[in-house]
This record gives sequence, structure tokens and C-alpha cells, in this order.
Amino acid sequence: MKWYKRLISKLDMYLIKKFLGTYFFSIALIISIAVVFDFNENIDKFTTNHAPWKGIIFEYYANFVPYFSNLFSPLFVFISVIFFTSKLAENSEIIAMMAAGMSFKRLMRPYMISAAIIAVMTFLLGAYVIPKGSVTRLNFENIYKKKKKTELPRMCNYRSIRGLLRLSNISTDAPRPVIIFVGQVCEQEACVAPYGGFGVLRHAVGRALPLANQQLHAPRTERHA
Repeated sequence: MKWYKRLISKLDMYLIKKFLGTYFFSIALIISIAVVFDFNENIDKFTTNHAPWKGIIFEYYANFVPYFSNLFSPLFVFISVIFFTSKLAENSEIIAMMAAGMSFKRLMRPYMISAAIIAVMTFLLGAYVIPKGSVTRLNFENIYKKKKKTELPRMCNYRSIRGLLRLSNISTDAPRPVIIFVGQVCEQEACVAPYGGFGVLRHAVGRALPLANQQLHAPRTERHA
């Protein structure tokens, strides 16, 4: 313990506690506000997509906090140094240290030790915790937060269609696949365009099912409902 006492004195421990205490307090305060605003913004998406509370807490926000804490860590270090150093100066503690014979370099030791602790913690978060947590958080966002629903374009009358799309560029003698389209098409803008033996149905919502080894005898492009 002698080498420990030589490296870090009681005064150093006092300054380190002040530094780290201010750092963790500021980061907890800002991240708490960020969590509240994020939840207030996304509560409608979570409710609409039926996100479970367990997933919201342990999969989303449990990984949300380390990511943004590590992202804004340099800013919080800057704020912490300014805040607690100004507090020391206000209480005349720095003047007392200088009057006791402490040099400026010696005063910087607890600052450097605190910065080294934060740097190691930031490295461990960025190298081991955040990458795995980000995968879980992004998967949750893709399922419950950024889930996109298929919407039909506005100002268009749709009708259901289930039939064959016959293309004019298909030879009447050679067998070609028949495409069965099941879904909805816009009566105003939907069209069938020949493309490589298959049909391209624009402004449509549905799916196309190809059937092989069928012959088409279609002199022109047409759509059968």
C-alpha cells in the first residue's frame, strides 16, 4: 500500500471523487432527459406496433443509455471539469492547495487519473458492450419503431385483380411462363409493360406467381381480371 499512497494521496482521492461524481451526475441527468423525450416521441410507435414493455426496457433503453453516454462522454468530461473546478475556486480550495506548496503539475495528477479511468471505461464500452447492444437495439427499432406499412398512393381508385398477364413480345410457338398477379392495381395508372418475357405491373400492390411450361397466344398486351 505504500506505493499506492505515494501515487494517490487523500487530496487526490478527494479531487478524483469530485471529478467522477460530477461526471456521472451530469451524464445521468442529461441521459435521463434524453430517455424521457425519446419515449414521449416514440410511445405512439411502440403502442401501434405492440412493442412489449420488457423489450422496450431491456432491449431498447438498456442499450440506448450506454450508446449515447459513450457518444457524448467527451462533452460531459468538459462540463464536469469546468463545473467542479469552478466550485473548488469558489470555495478557495485551489488557493489553499497553492499556498501549501502544491505545484500546478501536481494539481493536474488527479485530473489525469480521472481522465484515464474515464478513457478505459469508454474503451470497454465502445469495444465490448456497445457493438452487441447496438445490434439488439437496431433490431428492436426495425421491428417496432421503424416498421413501415404498405400504403397505397392517394387519389387513385383501386380494384382487386387475379388473372393472367399476357405479353405481346412472347412468341406464340415457344413456351413461356405465365404470370399470375394477385393483389390490387390502380385503374388510372396501372399498366403492363413487356420486359424479358415477364410483366412489369406499375402502381400495384400484390405479388406475382410465375408458372412454367405454359404457352401464350397473345397478339397484344392485355390484362384479364
